[in-house]
Amino acid sequence: MDPLKPAPAKDPYVPWMCLLLIAGILCRVWRYALHFPLRGDEAMLALNLLDFHEFGPAFGQAMHYNQVAPPLFFIISQAMRLGFGCDEWVLRLLPMAAGLAALMGFFWFLRRNVGSLAAAIATALMAVSFNPVMDAADFKPYAVDLFCGVVYLAIGWRLLGIQKNAISGEPLPCPPGGLPRRTLWALLLIGPLSIALSFPAALLFGGLSLMLLPVLFRRGRIADWSIYIGCNLLSAAAFFWAIAPTFSPAYQSVNQTMQQFWQSGFPGHGFSGVVQWLWQANVKAVFGYPFRDRQWLGALCGAFALVGIAALLRQKQQRLLGLLLLPFALTVFAAIVRKYPYGGDTRLAQHLAPAVFLLVGVGIGALVEALRKGGRAWAPWIAHGLLAALFLIVPVRMIHDFRHPYLRPADNSPALDAAARAAAIKIATELRDSPPVHFYAVDAEADAPSVFNWYLQNHLANIQWQAPPPAQLISQGDAGGFVELLYPAENDPPVALQPGWTRTTLLDEPFFLEKGGKRQVRVDRFAPPASK
Repeated sequence: MDPLKPAPAKDPYVPWMCLLLIAGILCRVWRYALHFPLRGDEAMLALNLLDFHEFGPAFGQAMHYNQVAPPLFFIISQAMRLGFGCDEWVLRLLPMAAGLAALMGFFWFLRRNVGSLAAAIATALMAVSFNPVMDAADFKPYAVDLFCGVVYLAIGWRLLGIQKNAISGEPLPCPPGGLPRRTLWALLLIGPLSIALSFPAALLFGGLSLMLLPVLFRRGRIADWSIYIGCNLLSAAAFFWAIAPTFSPAYQSVNQTMQQFWQSGFPGHGFSGVVQWLWQANVKAVFGYPFRDRQWLGALCGAFALVGIAALLRQKQQRLLGLLLLPFALTVFAAIVRKYPYGGDTRLAQHLAPAVFLLVGVGIGALVEALRKGGRAWAPWIAHGLLAALFLIVPVRMIHDFRHPYLRPADNSPALDAAARAAAIKIATELRDSPPVHFYAVDAEADAPSVFNWYLQNHLANIQWQAPPPAQLISQGDAGGFVELLYPAENDPPVALQPGWTRTTLLDEPFFLEKGGKRQVRVDRFAPPASK
């Protein structure tokens, strides 16, 4: 059986595809409905929505807290915050919509174009794998990267004429009249919008654009060339818009921090360093499905993908292989010039995930078919057993997400960030009608944890961060008085009150805000002498 041949009417794997689609939707909606607090990385990105109030980072300003985000992603998130508030459900709505659209769009694409077992395996990996599920309820743009990967796979399939002829099994040639005109017009819109929504979409667009060149040289008309050139120009403009903050002097420290943080996503020195980097990047990140940080699983998925590549080569599917593999090559090149990591973490390779899932599905389908043709009547049962095992990940995933919805066990626990959220809301409720609140870090290097910082700013509008010491404020003779929020308060230096000033402690409690344990938070109200 040709793994790329569209599924027959009575396909034994279609029920599996439908069941896994429903399971994948449930996984994502369940995780979204848990309404767990923002984790640290989400909170740092969300704090930029408050710091800039409007749309500064979308138009060339460098973001704070060592964060970056595509401009259109920031604009949509800021517009939703301004329109609907700062609740976790609002912030995570765009990633959730992108995650669901990626899953359902991938299912539709596979059911329409790809052979039955290959489609079922690819659907299963998309539905239950760790990162596609996790990123759908995470206030970061990775779910949008995944959605862009599906979109470019579907639109490239159409533009390159990869649809199968159900009778001969040969690839269809490009239409005699040139490229599909409506699809080209769609690319004219999708190209710049996707690049403004997702940084690695530029790599997906670049791969498709390169694949279209030989087709245009052979069959393209003047109108096709005009649309193609216009699409590339608009996409280039969107790309320079997306990277505009990198030209800001303030971005240099962000870039340095990110280069160090994602060091494992860039090649080492010498030939051996490059080989080791490619191996680690592929087995730990790029092919790290369905679970992350399992090198043996990454190696296994990579082996299946190699079998899939060999199967496509035997079927002379060079156009499809180019569509799938060129974004890998461009991402590797971007890592070599240290502009975008290849590896480092599976979430950074979500734009490549649809291609990975399809190659793995084709590889497993080819192996099962080879076993069947070799007289192993039990071969199809292996496929059904594998699909059943992948489906069983769903209840395990839902229980895991209920107990620990974060990226990895080393991250802050839900209980910790829930405590930070509760502490911030309690403090904000106490101080809502108070004079201006001054945040003062007792230790020179101390800063509020990002989750505590986010919820406090979100619920307390009159707070001023990194205020001077209280003694300085008292000496200035603030007529209205002030409230001082001390963090951490264990080693608070004594404050000499001037005559007539009073100090009242409103709150003095230890809160579980950091991995290191509880930190003391104290809130004091300083009142000036009563006016006569």
